[in-house]
Amino acid sequence: MSEIRVDTISEKTSANGVTIDGLTIKDGGIAATAASTITTADNTDTLTLTSTDADANVGPNLRLYRNSASPADSDDIGAIRFDMRNDNNQDFTAVNIRGDCGDMTDGTEDAQIEFQVMTAGTLREYMRLTSGSAPNVTFNEASQDIDFRVESNGNTHQFFVDAGTDNTMIGTSVNIDRWFNSAPGHSTIFQTSGFNDANRVNAFTHHSNDSGGAMVMLGKSRGGAVGYTVVGSGDDIGIISFQGADGTDMVEAAKIVVTVDATPGANDMPGRMTFHTTADGAAASTERFRIANNGDLTATDTSIGSNSDSRLKENIADYTYDISKFKQFEAKTFDWKNSGEHNGKTGNRGFIAQEVAAIDDYWTDQISIDPDTEDAKLITADSDGKHNAYTLKLGKKDAMYISVIQQLITRIEALEG
Repeated sequence: MSEIRVDTISEKTSANGVTIDGLTIKDGGIAATAASTITTADNTDTLTLTSTDADANVGPNLRLYRNSASPADSDDIGAIRFDMRNDNNQDFTAVNIRGDCGDMTDGTEDAQIEFQVMTAGTLREYMRLTSGSAPNVTFNEASQDIDFRVESNGNTHQFFVDAGTDNTMIGTSVNIDRWFNSAPGHSTIFQTSGFNDANRVNAFTHHSNDSGGAMVMLGKSRGGAVGYTVVGSGDDIGIISFQGADGTDMVEAAKIVVTVDATPGANDMPGRMTFHTTADGAAASTERFRIANNGDLTATDTSIGSNSDSRLKENIADYTYDISKFKQFEAKTFDWKNSGEHNGKTGNRGFIAQEVAAIDDYWTDQISIDPDTEDAKLITADSDGKHNAYTLKLGKKDAMYISVIQQLITRIEALEG
């Protein structure tokens, strides 16, 4: 077959009816001198492409070819439109798949494909795939009220982006912003919800052959956009709030707050941590305990107790401490070599752990300190690479008490002698 040319077939008296105008069928392809239409009067397949090749290569193939004599960046490549007629006898495009080429330069070609869907009378872009210097998959490029939802086997909203509220949720489509009653004017941007014991845990796990662990970071910058505008003294850097339902909304029971504790600077971020609890009958939490940037501990009219219930103990016996050991303890004043890693003060009061251990090691222990600190440089690592430092259960108040009691013992012994 060399060529079959069909100038006009306006009607064919078959059950389906076919109209082909200005169409040329020849070896190597089909050429159209005008727009061609294939029409069917029922729901049978209007056009079928069949490949009878028995190999594993792709086929059949549908090719949309933009053969431009003067290609330029951002040229449209082609589109597949799904048109229909509305109830007012008007044609409209219900769905459109559109491609364009962002860069036509040989060797660096880029392209884009968009998926558009008619929404409330306007064709809206739902998704696009873009290559180039920053390739990405974008949903809702035009910032419309178009939600994004991923469904799992047992949850219709396993992952859900609520475009109307700018909220991202896992496990639910219900926005529970009301839990911020203790911080009016705030709104969540990310929420997770579980509905049984099997999905009540959020886990962060780190898998690597090193000493690093999983990490959660809460950060703060004073800039109005993503960046590193310096924070100020007194700025809250991060808050962890623990809330419970009271029948109407969520109310804070406790929170942990980290705050900038002095004027910050380059590689200098002094911070304090405060712990807050809500009293019985109250709806807002109050600070109860504070760790200052120098390590000082402050509690609000609170004493620390330990469990001493007799029902939990056995082998109970009277105890008398050896006075000869007590007299050997030596209170000291000292300065830290790396004061910045401690309290930043001179003239500290306390004891030397090794001296106390030689008298009574009940009061001492050892811990492995961070190998990246200046303190670690002063302590030789053991065979496991750990920098073990002595710890002591006796502090500056104990130094005062022991010093005074030892002086009283000396006076009593002198009187007795």
